[in-house]
Amino acid sequence: PSDIINSIKNTLKNLEKRPTIKKSEITKFKELFKVIKSFIKEKNFPKYQECLVHGDAFPSNLVVNKKVKIIDWQNPTIRDPAYDLWNFMSKAANLWDLNNVISEDQKEIFLRTYLEHRKDTKIRERIKIKEPLYLLQLALYSFGRYNDYKTEKIPKEVTKGRENNFKKYKKNSSDCIKELEQLLNLN
Repeated sequence: PSDIINSIKNTLKNLEKRPTIKKSEITKFKELFKVIKSFIKEKNFPKYQECLVHGDAFPSNLVVNKKVKIIDWQNPTIRDPAYDLWNFMSKAANLWDLNNVISEDQKEIFLRTYLEHRKDTKIRERIKIKEPLYLLQLALYSFGRYNDYKTEKIPKEVTKGRENNFKKYKKNSSDCIKELEQLLNLN
């Protein structure tokens, strides 16, 4: 998971450089990152084959007619497909995207369908191991976006009429942290 670890390190560095963000706001993220890294070290990480992933695989980026089409290809990259699958199924991502959570049955159907087309026997294990990293990454992204909105780094013409959408970033960051703390048994 070094790609995600490096991404989180870079995001933390970039957020620390922002004059509008207090050190105390970053401290919580850093503490969680430290716990996650020790959690990850304890795991035997299964090998996988990287592939093209969407990078923003929220349910709202699927259009279903007679066929399923994936839209909004702004962040494609080559990495572990576990990222897109987690993003699609995660509580935090779904609450942000749909104000709803997909059920365990829906997750299972989704994973089974995926596995019918790609023989990846360790995908569930990788999702479980990487989930803390994914949650922290989403929390940091949401925190940064909310800070951009709050400090008017994003032009008013972009946010006009979408204020509630940007305010959701603050809640999403907080929800990710809560979910992460539960996952790591920190509360």
